[in-house]
Amino acid sequence: MAEHDPGTATDRRRQQPSAAGDSPPAIAAALVNDTGSNSADRITNNPAISGTVTDASDIASFRASFSRESTGIELKDLLTDDGTFALTPNTLSTVNSSPLTDGTYTLYLLATDSHGNTSNFELAFTLDTTTSWLS
Repeated sequence: MAEHDPGTATDRRRQQPSAAGDSPPAIAAALVNDTGSNSADRITNNPAISGTVTDASDIASFRASFSRESTGIELKDLLTDDGTFALTPNTLSTVNSSPLTDGTYTLYLLATDSHGNTSNFELAFTLDTTTSWLS
């Protein structure tokens, strides 16, 4: 079984054939505060995530889950007019159905526009509230 690299973020887009000419939404997301030994290792003591969902058409759905098999929780109400979003530790606890404890997670985001075009985004990160990272 291959190990999942906790330092990866992936944006996969799929355009439905019935919506020819329309592009799927673009999703970007990152930790608000990467507190690990370097600013890109996706280790944090604060599991807050921010990002954007953009599309030429309206976003019909924006969902989040910690399981690839789950349809997740609808978070469209968190999108601002310019497509930005902020997922607080409390929001992520709701997505997870319990508070996040130290460990490695992959957050799965799914955006669908009004034409049915979808994009998937995966953000892997490690929550470590016990290590004190010194600069």
